[in-house]
Amino acid sequence: MTTEIPATEKKERVYRPLGLTIGLLSIIPLFGIEPIIWLYIAHRLNVDANGIISGGLALDFWRWAGGIAGGLVLITAIMAWIGKPRSSQYLIQASVIASFLLIMVAAWVRAFGDCTGCLMDGATQTFNDIFQCKIPIQIIAFVYFIFYINRAPARAFYTQVPLPPWNPDEE
Repeated sequence: MTTEIPATEKKERVYRPLGLTIGLLSIIPLFGIEPIIWLYIAHRLNVDANGIISGGLALDFWRWAGGIAGGLVLITAIMAWIGKPRSSQYLIQASVIASFLLIMVAAWVRAFGDCTGCLMDGATQTFNDIFQCKIPIQIIAFVYFIFYINRAPARAFYTQVPLPPWNPDEE
């Protein structure tokens, strides 16, 4: 014997809004995958050259911290994509904010600060320039993601409580 839930008691499923999907798909490569790739490139260049690249792509604090933050963003992004647990909305925000601040501070330190081990040869400078060209895109993606994840459709997705129908006459 099967027991069916009456149609009046069935909970309406709230699907992930398009804006949240775009936001998640923009932060995953920029704040999750890219720092991990950057750490991997630095590690492979040091291992293959036995750590004697002129100037070197040093595995300094900024590369390791970026790789760890990128891994955290990937894990929380998977949870946020699924929408479970409810706290994944806040976890992804915290991890993206931490990764964004880390990337911006690291770029600032490398460009203007005293970064020991950041001396660069031609190839390393080229890689660094390529990765710094994405900073304006990261700023735009960060602002869009933080803006959209705090909007009502995204909150409705994470709480699984449908929004009431929009009525323009109620304003």
